[in-house]
Amino acid sequence: MIRKKKRSPEDMHFDSLQWISELKFINDEQKFFNHLLKVHYKDSKIQNDYPEILELVTKLSSNKKVCQLLMSNIEKHNNELDVLLDDVNQPFEEKKVMADHNGLIDEVETFLHNYKELKMNIFIIIIDIMKNNKE
Repeated sequence: MIRKKKRSPEDMHFDSLQWISELKFINDEQKFFNHLLKVHYKDSKIQNDYPEILELVTKLSSNKKVCQLLMSNIEKHNNELDVLLDDVNQPFEEKKVMADHNGLIDEVETFLHNYKELKMNIFIIIIDIMKNNKE
């Protein structure tokens, strides 16, 4: 969790790079989960016993779009950090970049929280399917 305070441009750049790295990993992870759920969902017995799988696949798709949009916003913000590094005094622009960063902190934290919840639901379903397949 990143504390909201006046951060240096270097710290904000580092935050942005960390977020992008984490979101890229999540993007790959979502592809894996999507494949895993779809493979299990092809079985007609599972379709009847686990209708929520389709809902999770839909949520993954929606989450992927949010992830890509967030990544795009972070990359744009990262490029705007130059305003803080040049020797030109632009108080309005500098204040906006800092406010944007604080907004991204909230967006990233909310996204990560929601994604962890979705991931937990996926694990619960997959574990349940695996247990039932053993029996």
